[in-house]
Amino acid sequence: MAYLEWNQSMSVGISSIDDQHREWISLVNYLTDSITDGRANEGLKVALQETMSYTLEHFLAEERLMKIINYPQLDVHAQEHTMFAQRMRGYIEAYVKGTPVLAIDVVQFMRNWILNHLQTTDQGYAEFIRAMRKVETNKDRTIV
Repeated sequence: MAYLEWNQSMSVGISSIDDQHREWISLVNYLTDSITDGRANEGLKVALQETMSYTLEHFLAEERLMKIINYPQLDVHAQEHTMFAQRMRGYIEAYVKGTPVLAIDVVQFMRNWILNHLQTTDQGYAEFIRAMRKVETNKDRTIV
């Protein structure tokens, strides 16, 4: 059973971005399964590496999109991305130094952050895009 499941409340309506978000969810579930199966240390190592590289790629794509559409909350959104990346870097640095990092702490942080980010923060730019599309559609109509 998945610890975190994709649902429509997480969709931003852009298939490439939604696919990236699904990949994040897969990483959370992989780490959760690793903990359940008694492979927490192995799962943590893979999840930290994959999450960091994937996260940076995803954040760049999302921020590039927001810049193209002149999303007014880009700076606030990017700041959230930075805070997540810094927290994940902290976990990685501690792990590399041999400082104990509890896989359950990482998975709970990731799950909570991802849920909030997808269902709240990302919905801001999704709504902005929907509004832009509506305006474009209405421009083509003649009002008599």
